Amino acid sequence: MGCYTAALNSFTIQWRVVKYMTAKLENKNKISKTIRIVLRVIRELLAMLVWLGMFSEIFIADIGDFLVSNYPQLKFAFDYSFLLLLTSIAIFWLCLGNKLFLRTFGYILFYPFILILWKIPKVLFKNWAVVIAFSPAIYHSLIAFKPNFIIAVALIISAFLICLAPLGYYIVPICMMLITLYLTRHFIHKFKSAYSSSSIFTVLRGGVQEVWEYHKKSIAKKNPGGDPDSEEYKKKLGESLLHTYMLTTCMHFAIAKLQEVIKSRKMDLYFLSSLIWTFVLSAIVFGVFYYGLFRIDNSNFLNVDNVGVLDFLGFSFSTLMTSSISTIVATSGIAQVTTYVQLFVSLLLIVLLVFIILTSIREKYKEDLQELVGELKSSSEKSKHYIELNYELTAEALEHLLIKQNEGIMKLMLGVRYGKDEAVIIIEQFKAIKLSEESDTEELMEGSIIDGKAL
Repeated sequence: MGCYTAALNSFTIQWRVVKYMTAKLENKNKISKTIRIVLRVIRELLAMLVWLGMFSEIFIADIGDFLVSNYPQLKFAFDYSFLLLLTSIAIFWLCLGNKLFLRTFGYILFYPFILILWKIPKVLFKNWAVVIAFSPAIYHSLIAFKPNFIIAVALIISAFLICLAPLGYYIVPICMMLITLYLTRHFIHKFKSAYSSSSIFTVLRGGVQEVWEYHKKSIAKKNPGGDPDSEEYKKKLGESLLHTYMLTTCMHFAIAKLQEVIKSRKMDLYFLSSLIWTFVLSAIVFGVFYYGLFRIDNSNFLNVDNVGVLDFLGFSFSTLMTSSISTIVATSGIAQVTTYVQLFVSLLLIVLLVFIILTSIREKYKEDLQELVGELKSSSEKSKHYIELNYELTAEALEHLLIKQNEGIMKLMLGVRYGKDEAVIIIEQFKAIKLSEESDTEELMEGSIIDGKAL
């Protein structure tokens, strides 16, 4: 009995020690994971600061002169910046070690490439539904990139000239007219987009038809000739059928994802963001226009002592929201007319654009999406009928044939089409059928041998 008690006590102590060590190890892993996360955040912030600083220094303004003029105590740091940089590198190298330092230094050095080629595509892939929802804006930006870029540059230059150009010439009034024309063009474009017959989804629908027709012609050209029992014939036939199956799998995948977008109402994000952008753009254009009027003649407004462009942007937002937060008051005829025009624009935004963007355009894009899904389904059915008509293979027989020739690729394709679990089941069923057929063949051969001996 005493031996049993001693053994039990020993086991209890060992169990407590193991439990304590496990908890300690888990706690250590948690701390280590937290440290890694903190280091990654610091590395990300450091890379962003370095490249933003370089971009600002080269293309925008001399940050060093700005900081020294406002904070003279920083002059020492800029005078000996190279020595401080070398010291910082040495300290980081000593603290991080060779491997971690080189990884961190390489990450910062190639950060723009990492951002463009890895991080942004990764985020877009994870948020594919939002990408599809914003595809109309992306499409229109790409097809009209050149004129949009030129107009955007002209708009930015006009805004800067309104705020900074000398008043001795007609530069400021001309630039005010330019930004007014741009805002008018923006509203006209919004109205026209509600009744436009072309969108990214209609273009893709036509593209799906062209892809299927091209693939069908390609199959006809590559149709293997010769002996159907030869290895070369089977190889070419298998490649042709595999390409067709891959195409239909891609169509099936696209159908599923587009249907998810339609059900999830992610398209509303695009329409709301479009409405918000129109609102912000209107407020900025009118704010810069007000500031131009103030620069031409400050008697156009009251309560404008020590005001700047930001104050007039606030006045513009206040007018657009029909509130009285801003203390600036329009007094002259042209300033009051501009205010009334902006009030009319706010009515336009609230009534017409909300109706057009959130009803008409939404229904139009939804119909285009559904037609694209219908075209994908139609092309998928056409490929199925084509295989059945020309090769006398059902969908199940085609899958079994392709699994026999290339199990690895078919496992991936079946996973995309049916899911990973279902793909494994299909492959196992195929292997079981194949094993059963081989067993039946062996039995028939043995039976024929026995019959031959009996004869």
